[in-house]
Amino acid sequence: MSCLPLTTMVVAVAFRKEIFTPRKILGVLVAIGGVAAALWAGLADAPPDAWRGDLVMAGATVCMALYNVWSRPLMQRSSMLGFLALGMGFGAAASLSFALGSGGLLYTIALFDAKQWAAAVCIGVFGGALAFYLWSTRWSGPRRRASPTP
Repeated sequence: MSCLPLTTMVVAVAFRKEIFTPRKILGVLVAIGGVAAALWAGLADAPPDAWRGDLVMAGATVCMALYNVWSRPLMQRSSMLGFLALGMGFGAAASLSFALGSGGLLYTIALFDAKQWAAAVCIGVFGGALAFYLWSTRWSGPRRRASPTP
């Protein structure tokens, strides 16, 4: 997923929704450079079949890049925050239904201690809701003031 900015840019260029510029390329390379260095350092410790998980994540990255590019017109027709809340709500409901259907969710939650609950709340609030809220308000653009009428 650390390659999502690069993947999104490549998909956007492939569908002629964006144009590569040196500034965009530099920004994407800086964004993924640190993650690539960190992953490279631990590559020798990876289990033998780790490539399967990497392949799943690469597929998920391509799906997210396609979603980013194809959903832009829909986002522009509605409020960014409303679009985000609806998408996150459906995603949360789907994840919860799969977790409940597998039978392991309630057992796992019952074993949580205070530190695990605090971590879950921090990930949900800061890593999920707040991050996506800031993303949506950033991309909705600056607020324009109405020009005074004479």
